[in-house]
Amino acid sequence: RRAYWLYYVLAFLFGARKQVFITFGPWVLVKVFGQPAYIFAQLWIAAAILGVMFQPALGWAIDRFGERRVLMADSLFIAAICLGYGFSHRIDSRPLALALLYSCFVADQLLFGVNMARDTYLSKIALKREDVSPSLSLGVTINHAVSMSVPSLGGLMWVEFGHPSVFMAAAGVAALM
Repeated sequence: RRAYWLYYVLAFLFGARKQVFITFGPWVLVKVFGQPAYIFAQLWIAAAILGVMFQPALGWAIDRFGERRVLMADSLFIAAICLGYGFSHRIDSRPLALALLYSCFVADQLLFGVNMARDTYLSKIALKREDVSPSLSLGVTINHAVSMSVPSLGGLMWVEFGHPSVFMAAAGVAALM
């Protein structure tokens, strides 16, 4: 339905944002900073443990402040994470740069939960209750279709202009969200 256009745009932008961080965030850690695979396991465990506390707090924030404000805050955090990934290589202290990257990785994993704000937004604007399920399905389809094209485009940007260009483009996407 046309009434749900904003939800579909948000699903489109989330698909792009998601794939940038799934593909290129770890790539910065591996290619630019030479981090081994076990680091990712440790970061995912840290994010999972923090998520036990973060997800209920996120739900509370959505209830208290509303989807719009939570999504706006998410966009600001995503833009900051993009800056961290894109420019951490310019920090003279390698331990500080890695700490920043690890924080960006964990923060991004936690912020994937903000997707619930998009879903509750759709539930609030639904004209009919039976519209919610097919609209959520279309949102997931849009999200996945976009996320399949982003690695190719991002890879070309990385090769041609360097890894900061990928994250500056992602920051632009975050600004649109």
